[in-house]
Amino acid sequence: MIINFRYIPRLLVAVPLIGAGLALGQGVPSSASLKIEIRPEPTAVNNTEQLTAHTRIINVSKETQELQIWTCSYADSWVSDSRAVTVVPVPWDKNALVPLKPGETYKRELFVHIAVEVNKLQQESVTFRLGFQPYANSDGLLVIWSNPLTVKILDAWKTYSS
Repeated sequence: MIINFRYIPRLLVAVPLIGAGLALGQGVPSSASLKIEIRPEPTAVNNTEQLTAHTRIINVSKETQELQIWTCSYADSWVSDSRAVTVVPVPWDKNALVPLKPGETYKRELFVHIAVEVNKLQQESVTFRLGFQPYANSDGLLVIWSNPLTVKILDAWKTYSS
C-alpha cells in the first residue's frame, strides 16, 4: 500500500468537522449548493504556457456553506477534465474554513498549464472545464464543474519545430 503523505494533514483537519455536524449535511457544500465560474486570462496562449484562471465559487443555496480553503495551495482543490490542461501546484502549509453566506462569492486566482500533445498540435484551441473539490476530497467523489472554457493555441507548430 502506498500512502500519499501530502493528503494526511488535510484528512486530520477534516476529522474534527464530523463532530461539528458538517458531516451530516449541515453546511456541507454539494453540487446543488455551489456554482463555479472561471474566466481565463489571457484567452490565447502558446502551447506549453500558463494562464491565469480567475475563479468564482458562488453559494447558490439558502444556507451558509463552509469551504475548506488551503491558503497556500488553493490549486489542490481543483482538477481539469482535459489531458491538455493541468492546474499548477504550489506549496501549502495551512487551511482555513471560509463561510459563504447565501449569494456570497469567494474569488481567487489559479494558474493552469496548457500543453497540447504533439500529435494534436493542429488543433487551434482547447476546451476544458475546471472542477472544484470541496474539503479534502482526495477521492474525487464530489467535483463541482465550471463553465466550459476555450483557450486558443497560438503558433502550436512553432513550439516543436524550433
